[in-house]
Amino acid sequence: MAWTRVGEIEVWVHDEGPSAGSPVVLVAGAAEGAHHWSRAWVEPLVAAGHRVVRYDQRGSGRSSGTLGADGLGELAGDLVGLLDVLGLATAHLVGRALGGMVVQRVALDRPDRVRSLTLVSTTPGPDPRLSEPDAALVAELARLHLLAPPATPAEAVERAVRRRALFAGTRYPVDLEAERERARRDLALGATGESGSAHGIVATESSSRLDALAAVEASTLVIHGDADPLFPLDHARALASRIAGARLVVVEGLGHELPDAAAPDLVPVILAHLAAADTL
Repeated sequence: MAWTRVGEIEVWVHDEGPSAGSPVVLVAGAAEGAHHWSRAWVEPLVAAGHRVVRYDQRGSGRSSGTLGADGLGELAGDLVGLLDVLGLATAHLVGRALGGMVVQRVALDRPDRVRSLTLVSTTPGPDPRLSEPDAALVAELARLHLLAPPATPAEAVERAVRRRALFAGTRYPVDLEAERERARRDLALGATGESGSAHGIVATESSSRLDALAAVEASTLVIHGDADPLFPLDHARALASRIAGARLVVVEGLGHELPDAAAPDLVPVILAHLAAADTL
């Protein structure tokens, strides 16, 4: 774990596994630090011989930097710059939510750097042809946003846990203590409503990639829950239908979350996808 310079920003990076292993870069969601990819997801990848890289995207966790008018382009550029710094000509890119949007952009802008794509609980971007988020979720998020700031760190943690629980589906029980620990780490790393809003704006105001996706050349796996209240299932179906040869895995009862309990079900699917792409 260390900071590294990528362009004009300092990026906090976790780099583990054999240096000569097939590289996998895990890109987290909006305002989520690298620790949101927990050991339950990382260790099986390392055990399979992969070099696994996680990092805090600009404006989140320990990484510096702010987001401008083309925030998604900046985040994608940071990822390509990180590959350069690490000496990786290509890598398997695994992105969740906003991270999935970032790796789509890299696959479109720099296809030469992508060994494969894995898109988890993500979207082609805002598009009137796709379903809106669940109305009850939007209303509750708006209500929480209008509350007075938390008075204590403990209150901030509990509010973050309550917010994240809104995104959960029915298949995997919400591990409240694990969510509290993530929230404590986020708070310790300086997470604020402003930083979360900046990433949220990137997700909601970036241009649709729906029509551009036909140009994606990378072998692609799409994983999505049928209970995702933020990006309904038609977002995943659109990704899979527009990217030639993409495989869609629908997880019954999974919402817009990344629970440790899902790792034993989904990591083997991801590993099989990576292995197949490495033989191409």
